[in-house]
Amino acid sequence: GLVSYLDAKPVRIKCFLAVSLAIFILNDISCNQLCEFSHHGINGLIPAALEVIWGYYIYRYRERFRDRRYILLSLGAFFGLNAIRGALQMQKFEMANPDNYLLYWHSLFGVVCAVCILMFCFSVVGNREKINRVICFFASYTFPVYLIHIVVRDALRKVGLPSGLYEGISGVFPDFFGEILYTVSIVALVFAISFVIAVVLRRMLYWGKQCLKLRVRR
Repeated sequence: GLVSYLDAKPVRIKCFLAVSLAIFILNDISCNQLCEFSHHGINGLIPAALEVIWGYYIYRYRERFRDRRYILLSLGAFFGLNAIRGALQMQKFEMANPDNYLLYWHSLFGVVCAVCILMFCFSVVGNREKINRVICFFASYTFPVYLIHIVVRDALRKVGLPSGLYEGISGVFPDFFGEILYTVSIVALVFAISFVIAVVLRRMLYWGKQCLKLRVRR
């Protein structure tokens, strides 16, 4: 309903994007005290709805991002913004009561980084159907992975794998590089396990539906 209202007049779309962007900026400045966004309830629904509408309009005008120049531009912006976010977060960790709000998807950094990912995909895909299919395949599993990864992370913690991995890496690569290598390794491991589980569950669901259809026909 909101999208239909915005589409009635182009100026409404611009106002929506400007106002929603201002909300994210002001909320970040207030360290999430203004809107208190989170992953749960209405505090998670509002930023999620705003970002979905952002995605809708970016996808609508995706042809504008087909230019190859957006490949380097989106990559540079993505890694540059995350470098700034990391530096700001390291400063926050040194505070008496640190918060890690900047690391979440419902911060301004999260929104803009998501836009950068979309721009990169649109500029890379072009008319290449094979690349398009690969991106769509992995993209279709992102939400299941998002739901499963917490369980996988907690299971790995119970068996002590993260701590063992950290000790092994820090023994060879101490300090900064060790931290980076550990973070990349544990993220890749959790993602890989979550992805495999998501694929298996989807296939099981598919096979279950097929069996149910055969029984109904019989």
